[in-house]
Amino acid sequence: MLRLRDDPRWTRLNDVSTPCPCCGRRFEGLPALGTSAPAAWSGPVAPEPNAAVLEGRRPLLTEDFCLVEDGQFIRCVLALPLIGSEGAALEFGVWSSLSQSNFDLYVETMDGLAQASLGPWFGWFGNDLVGFPSARNLKCHVRPQNAQRPLIELEPTEHSLAVAQRDGITFDRALEIVSLCGLDLRPHLTAH
Repeated sequence: MLRLRDDPRWTRLNDVSTPCPCCGRRFEGLPALGTSAPAAWSGPVAPEPNAAVLEGRRPLLTEDFCLVEDGQFIRCVLALPLIGSEGAALEFGVWSSLSQSNFDLYVETMDGLAQASLGPWFGWFGNDLVGFPSARNLKCHVRPQNAQRPLIELEPTEHSLAVAQRDGITFDRALEIVSLCGLDLRPHLTAH
């Protein structure tokens, strides 16, 4: 099996000295992809400051919290490992529901360094992702981390997103997904 570090396209993508030809930005590795809100959110996507969650009003969307009439969500990270890599992944900023008690505990501890000892918590995956069949309401586990957004681990099923998280995806599949999200890196990685 080809190791990703031996793929010249991966080397070019990770060369921070070369700016991206389409946007001029310098980045290392694949860009993280994100969703602005859970699918259950129907309001404006301009988030309020995170501190607004302490007011408890509904509906509300901040960078990391979403309160809707019948639920509460937190922003998390879903990582799809890249096959043949040494820890690289395509990451998505996504949302998961939490029970009211777990949500309240997460909010209470958001400025502390003890979140990694919390959880895992059961949640419902809150988004659909480009390149995969509908994933909204897949069962998942939310694993809080210290000073970082929690990780999402989908329950093992045969849904293609759960399989991708469990088994990994190829570099070509990752590039395809990034392209479907509006940033086609493929032509720039094959240019000499």
